[in-house]
Amino acid sequence: MIDEGPFQNITLLHAEGGFSVVLVPENFTSACQVRVSHTPAASYTVDWGDGVPIEYSDGSSSSVVPSGDIIVESSNSPYYFQQKTNTITSCAITGGEALTNLSNAFLSMSKLVSFSIDDSSNVQTFSRAWESCSGLTSFPLIVLPAAATSLSSTWSWCTGLTSFPLIDTSNITQFSDAFTGCNSLTSFPVIDTSAGTLFTNAWNGCSSLTSFPLLDFGAAASLISTWVGCSGLTSFPLIVPTVATSINAAWNGCTGLTSFPIIDTSAILSCLNTWRNCTGLTSFPLLDLSACTNFGAAWLDSDGITGTFPDIDFSAGTNFLQTFWGTAFSGFTPTDFSSGTSFHSMFKGNTALTSLGNLITEGPSNQAFDSMFSGCSALVSIGSIDTTGTDGGSTAMFTGCSSLTSPDSGEQTDLADSNGADFN
Repeated sequence: MIDEGPFQNITLLHAEGGFSVVLVPENFTSACQVRVSHTPAASYTVDWGDGVPIEYSDGSSSSVVPSGDIIVESSNSPYYFQQKTNTITSCAITGGEALTNLSNAFLSMSKLVSFSIDDSSNVQTFSRAWESCSGLTSFPLIVLPAAATSLSSTWSWCTGLTSFPLIDTSNITQFSDAFTGCNSLTSFPVIDTSAGTLFTNAWNGCSSLTSFPLLDFGAAASLISTWVGCSGLTSFPLIVPTVATSINAAWNGCTGLTSFPIIDTSAILSCLNTWRNCTGLTSFPLLDLSACTNFGAAWLDSDGITGTFPDIDFSAGTNFLQTFWGTAFSGFTPTDFSSGTSFHSMFKGNTALTSLGNLITEGPSNQAFDSMFSGCSALVSIGSIDTTGTDGGSTAMFTGCSSLTSPDSGEQTDLADSNGADFN
């Protein structure tokens, strides 16, 4: 006669509303391991598929080769559950109201194709919970409680996800890396981001997104690398980053963008790599960047922008390292670079630029003009420029400027000298 004891115990746990996880293993040859934690420490059981629950003390179980579906149970209200080995294809959690922490719970479980939880309303930490679960193609509509404020790397590198549910994120402040590498997402819902302050790399690498919703970024302190590599986007909504001071690399590599909106950038202090490699842009708007100091590589290799570059206020800018390297606009109207300290490779490789006005570069000392116009083969004239603030010469400042006649060759030599010169 079969001993019904273990099964009676399982029934009792369910009747009391206990915690239970059903795991479907990939095969019956690979060892599996789980972890369950309680406060205070308590035991839990694991049935490795043979109908015989084995009791384990708080923490990680043994590593066991299962003979069927795995059932993890506890009547002691565990606060944490984790899959420890990448051997599970399906996970179903009931009694989830006991859990308060899912940090790293399913990290790198690439074989997981199905996940469900009946109640996540008490989970306070979701950081890296499903990171690199590349086998998931969809995700359930879970509850994010008020106590949960971070989704840092929660679904990063879930490369199989094609859509995402409209989860209530109204209390979330940190979205950093939340969807990094989700390169199969074709759309994204209008989630509530009004409390969000950090969005670093939030949608980095979401290359299949063809559109992006108008989300609330009013509280965002920075938008660093937020949409890097979203190459499928052809347009972008008119977001309002009211308090953000940095948009470093925000749209770097968004090669599909053909236009860019006139967003409020009046508070922005840094644009390092912001529109780098946006090769699909054919024009650029007149943004208010009057407070920005860092323009390093801001438009590097965005060679689709033609015609005349807008008269953006660059007067506060100090760093112009590689700002327009590899661009292809033929006209340039901004002139005030009086705060600049580095002009290294600023216009390098722009073969379409024909003339520049009176460039005000009489700023601080210790300026760098190395390769500033290197390779600008169509450049004929520069109205005026002062390099007397240089601290060590301006190597290759005019290398490859074969059409440049004003300044002439002698004046070019003087400007690139270690002491610099004041031309016109």
